[in-house]
Amino acid sequence: LMNHINNKDMKACLLEIQRTKFKENIFLEISRLTWRFRTYLKIKSLKNASVTNDEIIKSTRVSKYQFKYFDIETNKKTTKEILEALRELKKVDQMLKSTDLNHENILLQLFRKLCKN
Repeated sequence: LMNHINNKDMKACLLEIQRTKFKENIFLEISRLTWRFRTYLKIKSLKNASVTNDEIIKSTRVSKYQFKYFDIETNKKTTKEILEALRELKKVDQMLKSTDLNHENILLQLFRKLCKN
């Protein structure tokens, strides 16, 4: 799913959601997406502060193999895009917990915003 979001492929995102059990474990999946974007933000911030890769790996608690992938994805995104994605994920999480709106509509809006960034 993250590959489709990073490639800004809305259609593939929606197909992936239908194919997987995203809606059954919606809060777990939202928290995974949030963790990923928080990690992107942390890596981006530490890179801007000229911190070494080894220190970033320790700080973010990811493996060196994950870091290699995360670093590539982080370089493709601006800080503004990452922050907007985190804001949208927070908003969606609150909406899912506080409203009776259809989850599918809320998810559609989320992925529309994530794939737009």
